[in-house]
Amino acid sequence: MGEARRPRVWLPRLAALLALVNLLAALAGGLQRLGSLPPALQGVAHQALLQHGALMMAGFFATLIALERAVALRRGLYVPLLAGLGGAAHLHGLAPLGHALWLASALGLLALYAWAARHRGAALPLRVEASGAAMLLLGHAAHALDQPALARWGWSL
Repeated sequence: MGEARRPRVWLPRLAALLALVNLLAALAGGLQRLGSLPPALQGVAHQALLQHGALMMAGFFATLIALERAVALRRGLYVPLLAGLGGAAHLHGLAPLGHALWLASALGLLALYAWAARHRGAALPLRVEASGAAMLLLGHAAHALDQPALARWGWSL
């Protein structure tokens, strides 16, 4: 008989690392906006300045929330990776790819909540969390369509 399949422990660690990169980039963008970033780092942080809020909400928070759900449900580890990679794409000036990755991650997070509702019951807390994932999708879509006010509204609910 073959060995039991070992879980890929590096996937959650990679997602956590991507969340950290997105957080640090968002912080650099915020510091540059405040004029508090050292001059040596200002060139590096230009994309972070342009995408400060999106990196914080979609790159950092969405990655951590999706990571928690994926680990708790023991499935869907691609979802936080997509969110984290979306932020990395934005940092490298690849906005269309970043938007696609963030939209895919939000859809994946909704799919995780649908799976949890079907297999574990659709309790009120799960419904509230799923509604937050739906608003995350709205925020991503609005950001992709260059509607910053609607994106902020979606990401803030």
